Amino acid sequence: MTSDGPWCHDYDRGTGFGSNGFWVIGFSLISVNSRTAVITIDLGSLHGMAGGFVNYAPGFGVPEMTALAADGTTVLETHDLSNEAPIATPGGNNAGAFRGIQRASADIRYLRIGGSFMAMHDITLDGGASGVPEPSTLPMLGAAALATVLLRRRIERG
Repeated sequence: MTSDGPWCHDYDRGTGFGSNGFWVIGFSLISVNSRTAVITIDLGSLHGMAGGFVNYAPGFGVPEMTALAADGTTVLETHDLSNEAPIATPGGNNAGAFRGIQRASADIRYLRIGGSFMAMHDITLDGGASGVPEPSTLPMLGAAALATVLLRRRIERG
């Protein structure tokens, strides 16, 4: 994990989000303690989706979530959460919402969060390399259609 400004990996004290409430003591998180700082998280491999349970302080900077490519600098997508997917948890206790970035291909290696005193409780990933490929939908539908035809012929003969 890298940061270009103040951040904390906090297990023993709470974090406030202005009008969006407070995450209480014991609620593990990573956060930026600034209106403008960011944290870049190395996801360890390529993924098609990355996100997490987040909250931020509305009106104190721009809360952004950014997906970066394997080189760590190429921006794949970036989103201003306050405009594109606002979180409103007035006075909430441990409140927030899942926010993430989903791509058509597994090309997200780094996830960057920051601005507006943003914090993330967990990281959710999907679409990474898998040891067991999932069966394709089209061959499964073809096999079902063939089985239906064969069953129908057997019933007609029988």
